[in-house]
Amino acid sequence: MIKKLHVRLIKAFAGPFLASFAITMFLFLMHFIWLYIDDLVGKGLSTWLIIKLLSLTSATLVPMALPLAVLLSSLMAYGNLAEHFEIVAIKASGISLIKTLLPNFVIIILLSFATFFFVNKVIPKAMLESRSLLWDVRQKKPAFNIEDGIFYDKIDGYSIKIGKKEEDNETIHDIIIYEQSNTSEQLNVIKAKKGRMYLSDNERLLYFNLEDGVRYQEMTDEVNYYKNYPTNITAFKKQEITFDLSALDMKNTEKELFMGDHRMMTLKGLQDQRDSARKDIRKRNRFQLQYLRTYYKSQDTFTKVDTTLLKKKKSKLNLAQRVNSSISVSNMDTSDIVVSEKYSSGLKTMKFDTTNRLQLLYTLENTLGMQVDVCKNTIESNKSLEYNALLYTTEMNKKITLPVLIIILFFIAAPLGTIIRKGGLGMPLVISVVMFIIYYVISLTGEKLAKEGIWNLYAGMWLANIVFLPIAIFITYKASLDSGLFDIDVYKKVFRFVKSKLSFAKNSTHK
Repeated sequence: MIKKLHVRLIKAFAGPFLASFAITMFLFLMHFIWLYIDDLVGKGLSTWLIIKLLSLTSATLVPMALPLAVLLSSLMAYGNLAEHFEIVAIKASGISLIKTLLPNFVIIILLSFATFFFVNKVIPKAMLESRSLLWDVRQKKPAFNIEDGIFYDKIDGYSIKIGKKEEDNETIHDIIIYEQSNTSEQLNVIKAKKGRMYLSDNERLLYFNLEDGVRYQEMTDEVNYYKNYPTNITAFKKQEITFDLSALDMKNTEKELFMGDHRMMTLKGLQDQRDSARKDIRKRNRFQLQYLRTYYKSQDTFTKVDTTLLKKKKSKLNLAQRVNSSISVSNMDTSDIVVSEKYSSGLKTMKFDTTNRLQLLYTLENTLGMQVDVCKNTIESNKSLEYNALLYTTEMNKKITLPVLIIILFFIAAPLGTIIRKGGLGMPLVISVVMFIIYYVISLTGEKLAKEGIWNLYAGMWLANIVFLPIAIFITYKASLDSGLFDIDVYKKVFRFVKSKLSFAKNSTHK
């Protein structure tokens, strides 16, 4: 009995999940195609290349499609069971709602582990491949295609216009070719009444066999060229011109150029990069502090001039070594290093003359100013490292929050389906889309606040899970008590009851 019930519940969930996941993946993939349609059309891309690009892109879209698929399938499955009173029959046999959710909960747990593996291992590689391939596709020039009456300028150094092209796609009429060298301003023009155009076997070369034409060549090497612009005119009966089409081929960019992106790293790689960035920050701080200490120990002259003022400056510089985002180095002003009364009295006791005192103070001011600039540069460098460490940490949390979120969404959608008692695509689709939009907005908001340092990093990255977890507990609790909190029929009954009371009161008043 229990085994048959588990099989029935798993089948009821598996079908809608596969269907909803396929639909959501298709919709997100259509959005990608619509976004890059101008970069894909008209470039002569092979069918295999397009399939490869779409397959790799589909893998990167899984984190977007999976939460929506879990929401929609859970609502559809348990809403359909409740609509046909199967949930009522199960509860009547003494099986609680939690036990009803248990078989598919095991499936969701397995799906969460699979999602973590996919996000951690597969998506970084797929994203690396898809980004590099998309870059090459976007940089590729359009495929060779000369249309009648339109200049074609995709071949470097040439601009070609054909008056008419016959149906055989080879015989051409009224040809004009503008040829300009990349190394000079010389412009050559070729005109021909007729010709034949064809490609080589490997489609890397384009041949033009021209007939009855004229070539106009500017004589830029002439001494008096800029006075009378002389041109060499050559008539020909036949002439063959070869164009190199290799520039139109798609280049294969080295994937190593894209590997620095934090989205293309595994969890271990992110952790190593984060620890390396933090280690570099500590190393820079230690080196800077040690440098300042060593430097000032060797400056006995400064300590003899005025110990009190020097300590004041050293304290400012040592403060700068702490190098974190909360330190505002712009407040570390050296303008107060001037010839003060205190300096004058101190220097007089050391029997320095006026020239030596001014020179010594000038040297002290320049030296301290230089050290402050060094500290500022260290702080700016460390800010970049700290931001990189922040990006690595946020990406690490994203890889973990998604599998946990899938479990939470299941405990929202499945109990909610038993409450609303509506199967099909209508009501479940509306609720799923609304909840997905809310999740997406909360997730993006938390991530942005975390990256900007406004919120705690972990609070920001886990914000969606923190918000949805109590909702899941509340809905599951209400569903286990057969609550009508989300039952539309209950609200309809309340509305009709209130409406009848208002009508009765209105009639009594008129009487």
